[in-house]
Amino acid sequence: MKKWIMLGWLLAVGMAANAQYAQILENIAQQVALFQEYISEAEKGYKIVEDGLHTIRDIKNGEFNLHSTFFGSLKAINPQVAGLAEVGEIIAFQATLAQQVAKAMEEARSMRWLLPAERDYAGKFYQVLLNACNAEVYALGELVTADKLTMTDGERIRSIGSLRERVGEEYGALRVFRDRVELLEMQREREAATIGVP
Repeated sequence: MKKWIMLGWLLAVGMAANAQYAQILENIAQQVALFQEYISEAEKGYKIVEDGLHTIRDIKNGEFNLHSTFFGSLKAINPQVAGLAEVGEIIAFQATLAQQVAKAMEEARSMRWLLPAERDYAGKFYQVLLNACNAEVYALGELVTADKLTMTDGERIRSIGSLRERVGEEYGALRVFRDRVELLEMQREREAATIGVP
């Protein structure tokens, strides 16, 4: 009989444990179902975010492509801009200016009646003009060469116009300074002749 009692007790304990185990399994099954529902909702949210990021990237790349196209066009040279009459005038002025500066420098060195400090000053003045001439030739090259500067046609035309004005001013300054140096040389030569200096 003890055997049967023991078996009954084990059966009762087993059934109670089985009921608890069944309850635990049911709770776990409910939690798994809730987690699966959460995962499904999270996947939907991630999909929405991913689609939004792709849309933003596509919009950004499209706008970037528009900007790249626009800025690329700013680096291109319109043949009409490169062929402006001012471009030819600047080149002609620069060539003449460089020749005249070289000639004026040589004249100043050979002038008998200029003081050494005056010759040095004239040489420095002419060198500054020559450096400006070289800088403007470089600037003109930049303005009419593709992929050098990012400018609209209007900005290039205005820059070429400004460059043309500067070159004209420098050419005028050269003529005025050179005339003054020659006048100073002639006055001193006359003075020397007046007082009888050979």
